[in-house]
Parts: sequence; C-alpha cells; structure tokens
Amino acid sequence: MKIQTFSDVRLIAVDLDGTLLTRDKDISPRTMEALEVCRERGVMLAFATGRSETAARELLERLEPDAAVLAYGAQVMLHGQTIHRRFMSKRVANAVLQGAAGAAKLRYQLKDNRRFYTEPVEGCSLLDPSQPVTQPMEHLAAWELPERQARALAKSAGCALTQVVGDHWCNFSARGTGKGAGMRRVMAALGLEKGQAVAFGDESCDVEFFRACGVGVAMGNADDYTRAHADYLTDDNNRDGIAAFLERYLLAQASGI
Repeated sequence: MKIQTFSDVRLIAVDLDGTLLTRDKDISPRTMEALEVCRERGVMLAFATGRSETAARELLERLEPDAAVLAYGAQVMLHGQTIHRRFMSKRVANAVLQGAAGAAKLRYQLKDNRRFYTEPVEGCSLLDPSQPVTQPMEHLAAWELPERQARALAKSAGCALTQVVGDHWCNFSARGTGKGAGMRRVMAALGLEKGQAVAFGDESCDVEFFRACGVGVAMGNADDYTRAHADYLTDDNNRDGIAAFLERYLLAQASGI
C-alpha cells in the first residue's frame, strides 16, 4: 500500500541480516543516526528476524528496540519482555528432524535455548540426526534440502516453513509462526494500524512482514520476489539503504513526525 505521506508512521520495523546490517554484520553510522533521529521524534523501532534471542542479543542490547519478532515469529518481545513464544511439540520436532535428516547440514534450537548443529560451532552441541529430541523445539534450519521436499515435510509434520531459499536453505517452525504473524502481534500490542509501520527487508520471508506493517521497502540487494511485492525500493544494505529512505520520506518532513 504505497502512501503519499509518512506523517502517520509510528514504527520502523527492520529485518537484520542483509537489511539493517552490512556485509560486515554491523550498522553503518549513517543508518544509526537516521534511526536515532526518528526515535527522538517519537517513532518506535522493531526487529523482525530469523535470529533467535540468543543470536540477536548483542543487537537487542545495543539498540533496545521497542519490539522484536525473533526466530521467524516463534518469539515476540515488547519493551524487552517476551509476550509470545511458540514451539514445535516433540512429536512435530522429531518428524521434521527425521524428514530432514538427508540435508547437507542441520541446526536447531530447543525450548531450553540449547543449540545443536551438524558441524562443530562454538555455542552449539554436535547434532546427531539419529537421536530424537526430548523437548519442544523452537526452530530447525536445513541446508541443501530440496524445496519441494521441504514443503511436503512441513505439511506432513504439521509445522510452518517460515523461510525457504530455493533448494539451498530453509527453516521450520511451529504452525502459526512467521514474520507476518509476529509483526501482527506487535502491531496489536502497540495499538497500530496498517500504514503506521514501515518494514524493511531483503528476502521472500519479509513479504508477509511487509503486509502486516502496511508499507514494505525492499533493499537494493533483495531477491526478485521481495522487490516485486514491495511498495518502495531503496539502496542496498551496504549503501545505507535504510538511512536513504528515512532521510527522504520521514526526516525531510518540515513538520516532523
């Protein structure tokens, strides 16, 4: 829903990797300044990311967003407190784990925040696909799992396929999750309507997030699908795409926000 004025915008919602963060996994000074000025004018900030709370902790502490949609909507935070969290049951989790066992790599996080990976990585225990999980699971990521197989697996196991990048990478979460579902919870909690939030993203999973906010902005490095479903386009994440958009459409308003 492309709009003519941004005077009603009360929330800036950003994906992290490939959007807010540069290729060096940092936030540029220009983007940081633009966000700070918007917040000084009363506009709130939210994250919408596939990262878990653990993986996003440094950024959560650094920016202190008003809200955060984490792990593709499996966890939603408001003012630093979790207001919603959803897991795949042990039955569903084990069905997904068994069905994805042939993937090149697997990674999952359990309810107690323990992480497992098929490769040795700091902070993760070594994952053995033949060993069943004994508690609910927040999410499971699989690499080199054919998209058709991933979609069929999500349907048969009874979970959501919250991210898919062709045959290269995908993510499974509990039913009812996703960036869109998580952001709708944030919007409701903050008393906002569509059009009062502007979303920035770069991948197909961000499209439902765009729709929840009402205004979607695709980064210059976004995939074709995301660009086609965005209301606006901006520069890429390494060229201050978020800052360029905010400066042009929000900060340039003489009357303020």
